[in-house]
Amino acid sequence: HSPAESLQNQETYWQDRISAMGGEAAYAEFMSIVAGKDPLQEHELAHVFGDALYKGMGESGLTVCSGQASYGCFHAMVGHSIAEHGLSEVSSLVMRCYTSVSIEPMSCQHGIGHGIMGHFGYSKEDLGKALAVCKDMAVPDSIDSCYSGVFMEYSMRTMLGGGASVRPASDGLLAPCDSVEPQYLRACASQQPRWWMQVLGGQAPDAALYEKLGGLCNKLAEGTPALRTCF
Repeated sequence: HSPAESLQNQETYWQDRISAMGGEAAYAEFMSIVAGKDPLQEHELAHVFGDALYKGMGESGLTVCSGQASYGCFHAMVGHSIAEHGLSEVSSLVMRCYTSVSIEPMSCQHGIGHGIMGHFGYSKEDLGKALAVCKDMAVPDSIDSCYSGVFMEYSMRTMLGGGASVRPASDGLLAPCDSVEPQYLRACASQQPRWWMQVLGGQAPDAALYEKLGGLCNKLAEGTPALRTCF
């Protein structure tokens, strides 16, 4: 089977499991199966589970998701909801984060940020639009907030699925954090090392790479609260 067919089979399988045993039990089974896999593969599969969960439970499935697998379940759920209903759905999703997802409401907001960024696209102008939507939500300053989801999606492009490639470094390694408003710097810095790991080291990080990342954090955020976040 092609990779696409394999993922489709996975989605069909988890739809059947969700129908048979409920969302929470199926999610627990899913996490036990993917535990220990490569983080990127784990995240991609969590997207597939989230696809199946949305089709089986709709927005009520948000209570099933967690921050595990780099928020993959949240990303898929929120992305589907925004794709289906548009940005008018964001306010409702925010309320669900706080009223239904009591354990990890900020992880839920992080997923909303991914969905908003994916909705607009991946240009610099789109980044500004997505941050403005988060700002209108009056989100708290948290590294798990809507802002951080926007920045992660801007660079990692997880909403595009398995065929996605990360943002190229054509604007320099400090972009976009070197040009965002101060209120967004901490959230941006929280996601930048994840992107650096991909564009500089791929899947084989070593001591020299981590030393380089530390130097980049200093260039990016020295003298600001975002420095600790970057490290």
